[in-house]
Amino acid sequence: MNRGPHAAFAAALSTVALVLVATAGPAGAAIRPDVITPISATVLAPPAPVPTSDGRRHLVYELQVLNWTSEPIALDRVEVRDGRTERRLAAYAGAQLDPLLVQAPFAPPAPRTLAPSTSTILWFDVVLPRRGAAPRSLVHRVTVNGITAPVGRTPVGPKPIVISPPLRGPLMVDANGCCGDTPHVRAIQTIDGVRWLSQRYAIDYIQTDAQGRSYVGDLHDPANYLIWDEPAYSVASGVVTSVLDGRPTQSPPEPDGTLNNYNAAKYVTGNHVIVRIRKGVYAMYAHLQKGKIRVKVGQKVKRGQILALSGNSGNTTAPHLHFQLMDRNSPLGANGVPYVYDRYVDAGRITTPYALYADTALGTLAPASRTRTGVLPMTRDVLTFR
Repeated sequence: MNRGPHAAFAAALSTVALVLVATAGPAGAAIRPDVITPISATVLAPPAPVPTSDGRRHLVYELQVLNWTSEPIALDRVEVRDGRTERRLAAYAGAQLDPLLVQAPFAPPAPRTLAPSTSTILWFDVVLPRRGAAPRSLVHRVTVNGITAPVGRTPVGPKPIVISPPLRGPLMVDANGCCGDTPHVRAIQTIDGVRWLSQRYAIDYIQTDAQGRSYVGDLHDPANYLIWDEPAYSVASGVVTSVLDGRPTQSPPEPDGTLNNYNAAKYVTGNHVIVRIRKGVYAMYAHLQKGKIRVKVGQKVKRGQILALSGNSGNTTAPHLHFQLMDRNSPLGANGVPYVYDRYVDAGRITTPYALYADTALGTLAPASRTRTGVLPMTRDVLTFR
């Protein structure tokens, strides 16, 4: 007898609720029972607890969720738990899920109900105290249509890498970095059919003067920006693995259009340098000036060595230095590697979010002056590098 799709779906959920029989391992120890779930969920890349300038640690990662059934599924609740102890680290229900469903900066959240055979991404920024043991693994208790199941198990990565800053000088602004729904943190790309997020911990740096201005004069002239001509320094010793030069300088505030051109993806970074600083870790410096790159592929470099000059090439709206660590020698086809700076001076925070490249003044500078060690700056932090 044909019971129809609704009856079949109800039967599947009943199976989820009832599951199941624990079996015994080779030595007689109980093993985790299998659980049939109406969704599949995987973490894009294992998160790591990153100490940040707000005095806490952030686990920044993405959970890809697929409704594989023939019925709509409502995301009711999501809990993030320690994979070993089941201690609850964060919980989101109803409208609290909406910020996790914002797929692009300033966009409305994606629906909490998934149509059949559709997927979504939950973007997590789980905050931990600065001190104390971090979980070694995570599991997500996801409630859909009233049924709760464990999904998205993932290990937690090791401590971030300690590096030197890529710039020198006062009043460098983290204009696009961690954490939350910033452009970098939401910049998933599909390369050769695989999803990657190389910019998870990337930072766009601009420089200001004491009045909070990132440029003085005509905003269309890149040479009027304070970051223009600033040297980019190697954050660690290593070997140059990629150099792109010859891309033209853009006139602010218009990017070159490569971001939306599948045939021009390799030019999104503009002129760039990539340095392998340890096995499986690559440092990239992007949007550099044409003809101002001082290194070549295969060259060994030392920590603090000048690699190039900051510019305005590629997918950029104004001169800045884009910096990131990643796990492959590819600007986009890689996952971001977390890091902290060995030392910098906290010069405060600006009050204006994200309109940084269009406004003459960046807003009021909330003063601060203290040396930070072993932390990652956050978006809108103002820094002095020495």
